[in-house]
Amino acid sequence: MKVATLTDEELNQIIEGACDRALAKFQLSRDARQWADLLSRKEASEFLGVSCPTIDLMMRQGRVERVHVGRRVLIRREDLEAIVASKRKRK
Repeated sequence: MKVATLTDEELNQIIEGACDRALAKFQLSRDARQWADLLSRKEASEFLGVSCPTIDLMMRQGRVERVHVGRRVLIRREDLEAIVASKRKRK
């Protein structure tokens, strides 16, 4: 069995590298949570129980705000939850 001897500087570099990698993973997971609040048209239609053409109509009418990410059209979950909440208040 070989035992390695590290200087304080080498040990600090190893620890800093490990911490940097861990923080980078945390940042990625935080960004992923942000994207989890955006739904595709299909997911939005399933959430509301309507068809994709109905979602398209709602976007054209301005009832649902669309978010463009590249070529994708996404919808904020909170906007859909507001629609559901407003429907409940009317009843």
